[in-house]
Amino acid sequence: MRGHASAWLVVLILMEVMSTSAQTPNPGNNGAIVPATPKKPDTVPPPLPPDVVAPDPPPPDDSQNGNPVARTLKRLAPNCINAIFHACWSSPPQKPRPTQTAERKGATSREVAEFYLERGNYHAAESRFREALEYNSNDARAMFGLAQCLEKMNHTDEALQEYRACAEQQPLSPYAERSLKAVERLTQTSSAMEHSH
Repeated sequence: MRGHASAWLVVLILMEVMSTSAQTPNPGNNGAIVPATPKKPDTVPPPLPPDVVAPDPPPPDDSQNGNPVARTLKRLAPNCINAIFHACWSSPPQKPRPTQTAERKGATSREVAEFYLERGNYHAAESRFREALEYNSNDARAMFGLAQCLEKMNHTDEALQEYRACAEQQPLSPYAERSLKAVERLTQTSSAMEHSH
């Protein structure tokens, strides 16, 4: 039964091709052959043989509407070409966004604080360094940056406290040595100022 449906389909396709490409003689042109006027496409497709199942109509295009589920499903559906051969491929998978961990949030706050510090906005930098330390209290870079902010704002006692905390809590970090040098510098500066008065 399936062979008969295929034969009917081939016959219908051949008839359509032959009718659109047939050439007829033009009596007013000395028997010369000119292409026939193309037929206007029918709005209704020809009926299918009774043993052939009609294909499902294409789904409506949901790519323009605001339905995120439909857009995601469309993006994940394989793309196919049915020509001389059948080929399918799928769109490359989208990289999932990693969840923001406390460590990452702290690092982001620290980076913003460093931006403010470089531009001289010490109050904003102090706030963001403190936020970074709330997410990760062992962040030596944030401790050192907070101490620098406090020093720039002339909060020497608090700066000394932060520099010492950085050196004591993170002795192996690259900021420990820098913190100890800052403590030494600040204590010498404050003692020199006390002797001059």
